[in-house]
Amino acid sequence: MKLKLASGKRSRGVAALLSAAAVAGAMGLGATPAATASEITSADTRSKADTKTSTESDTKLQAAGIEAWGKNPGDFIAVEKALKAAGAETVMANVPGADLKNVTATEAQAAYDEAQAAEEGDVSTKAIDIDAFGVSSFWTTRGDPLTGEVWYSYIGVWDFKDDYNYYVHGPGGVGMPDTEPVDGVAIGMNVPTCMRFIGDTGAAFTKNGYDASSKMSLRESGEDSVVFNVHDGGHAEAGGYYAGLLPDSGGIAKTYRDGGIGDPDPCSPEEFAEFGGSFFYEHNVFGGGTWTFTLSLGAFEISYGEAGTEELQKADSYSYFKP
Repeated sequence: MKLKLASGKRSRGVAALLSAAAVAGAMGLGATPAATASEITSADTRSKADTKTSTESDTKLQAAGIEAWGKNPGDFIAVEKALKAAGAETVMANVPGADLKNVTATEAQAAYDEAQAAEEGDVSTKAIDIDAFGVSSFWTTRGDPLTGEVWYSYIGVWDFKDDYNYYVHGPGGVGMPDTEPVDGVAIGMNVPTCMRFIGDTGAAFTKNGYDASSKMSLRESGEDSVVFNVHDGGHAEAGGYYAGLLPDSGGIAKTYRDGGIGDPDPCSPEEFAEFGGSFFYEHNVFGGGTWTFTLSLGAFEISYGEAGTEELQKADSYSYFKP
């Protein structure tokens, strides 16, 4: 199951600070989310230029890249191949662990592998190993030569190492908390007003590559942002059967369109230079299922309702698309 959002026309403004004060707390694994991403629709009416076919094509493009990562975590070449097979013309990767931005998949692969080797064996004084998981991201483009329209996608991905585990000490006992920890995954964008928001996508996979998207739920979505809950209790049962059924890797994405015949407001080079995004993943232990957050291009800050929470956040920060 891939999680999708319907498209909507952009308002005139760049990334605004979001607050979850008006949004219900994240659910525990056994709860039913108030809404999943596939149930969210835009109140705005799309223009004829944003056809259903183009929107579905880019949703499939995003999903293809995320699925390739979920089934082959850490394989940038596989992701590039899947994205191009789905219609992407340009694929650029960002590897925060190696401090690389807008490089080819081949360059990203070499840097990622080196960074992974350097982190091997790192330990943390906290409950979460410093190398428990990693994040990366991709920029893609897809153009229509007949209309001149170009679609841009920013895709953030994460992956936990296979031997990572933790024990949850909650009211329900070791490994059996009353409220399961819920991770937060988010994208914050800075988007010039000349671009039109197309849609969001999210998916998660088990460590064996099976779809675990049912363990994700949409927290909040906007034209410049999206936040998902990840019900990540799979690491609470070290090596157990249950651990193999819940999210171990995955990704989320946002897509925008610029230009085309009849576009009264195509992006200038100066405006296009503002186009950027940040991807965040925060893993928590003992945090339960209730938290609030604020999100902007520069930060994803979570406040937990449970005492004694320990968390680890990793991010691809301030990634600007370079044509």
